[in-house]
Amino acid sequence: MSGLSACLDEALAKIREGLEVDLVLLSLPPGMPGEAARFTEAFPHLPLVVLGAGEEGGEEALRRGAQDFLPKSELTGKTLARAIGFAVERKRGELALRSVRDELEKQVSERTRVLTEANASLLQALDEAGAAQARQIQQERLNAMERMASGIAHDFNNALSPILAHSEWLLRKPEERADGEKLKKALCKIHESAEHCAEIVM
Repeated sequence: MSGLSACLDEALAKIREGLEVDLVLLSLPPGMPGEAARFTEAFPHLPLVVLGAGEEGGEEALRRGAQDFLPKSELTGKTLARAIGFAVERKRGELALRSVRDELEKQVSERTRVLTEANASLLQALDEAGAAQARQIQQERLNAMERMASGIAHDFNNALSPILAHSEWLLRKPEERADGEKLKKALCKIHESAEHCAEIVM
């Protein structure tokens, strides 16, 4: 068995050094189907046909990556040609499927990246829109308060005007204060305007 391992090591080394190989035909003694994995792990692109002493190692060899298993008892030129053809076609299909899978994974990864970036941009835009809306609402409230304050000031000034006018009249013309009727009329106007001012600020 150590001799087989040495042969396998030598074969692997030659392939690594650049020996052109289209297919590996590996003859294994009973109890060593796991040796097939050494080739499939080192050179996953090469088709592998395992020749074995009996059926017992075939399933294990296939599980370890071989494309076909051929019992030595059934070995003929025809069965070997069939096994080689099957192995080449199966490996070609595996490689094509792997290439498609890798491309799909790449596309999914790229699409996921694009969607993640778009989602981040959308969340940022929503945050900015929310902040802009809050600023707009605040500005509208301030504008409404400004208009309301301006309206109150205008109404208050209108109500204050008669108070100022009548009090100035009484101050400028003291002789008019002697006329009880005129004084009462002026004081009534001042009182009404003062009440109106009180209503405005309540």
